[in-house]
Amino acid sequence: MATFCQKSFKLKAIRGTLLDTCGGVVHGASSTVVSKGLTKVTLTPVYESPTDYLVRNGNDELEVNEQGTPLLRWWQAVVDFVNVDPYWVNMALGWPLLTDESGNVTGWVSDEGVTSCFALEGWQDLASQACSVGSKLYGYRLMPWLLNAQINGDVVMENGVTSFSIQAHTHNASPWGVGPYNVRLNSINSTPGPLKTAISAVRHFVFDTTTLAPPTAQCGAINLP
Repeated sequence: MATFCQKSFKLKAIRGTLLDTCGGVVHGASSTVVSKGLTKVTLTPVYESPTDYLVRNGNDELEVNEQGTPLLRWWQAVVDFVNVDPYWVNMALGWPLLTDESGNVTGWVSDEGVTSCFALEGWQDLASQACSVGSKLYGYRLMPWLLNAQINGDVVMENGVTSFSIQAHTHNASPWGVGPYNVRLNSINSTPGPLKTAISAVRHFVFDTTTLAPPTAQCGAINLP
């Protein structure tokens, strides 16, 4: 039985999937967005500080000197875009899209009082991995339920490249299950399939490998039947 140690580099693509307010996958014509027009994704675990248990006796000595367990609250994801797809803004933030007379999506507007939920997947190259046809390894990352998205920092329009950053955090009790996509190949018969293990109620982040190539990036939304 082999173990795949990961030397991750580059970011091949990310995929966003629209979720409902309970974290369930929304199927439809505008449910999926795949992009490579970004510079980086920063993932940060957020912990609740552990409880200290300290008791001194009458001689000012510690009778109890223990600490509880640091509790994972969520992971925070910050996505830095350089090529802004309006559907990413609509999916992550819930902000409405703008269209022209022919129905082409031309932009978006920032409205107050709206929100959205989405899932985020990413694929990375892996260094120093033996590769043959049909067996190239990729790093596969999944955050099955992100919510409370907001613009991270400023949107600067200047004599330079305008960047755009969105941050959101994960939520527990995701109903993602094994997911709506094929993300791996069976190691025995090479059949495409979804996650091997369903997302549990306490699972926030998946860090795995796959021999199934990442989806093709495109501008605009992709139908999820």
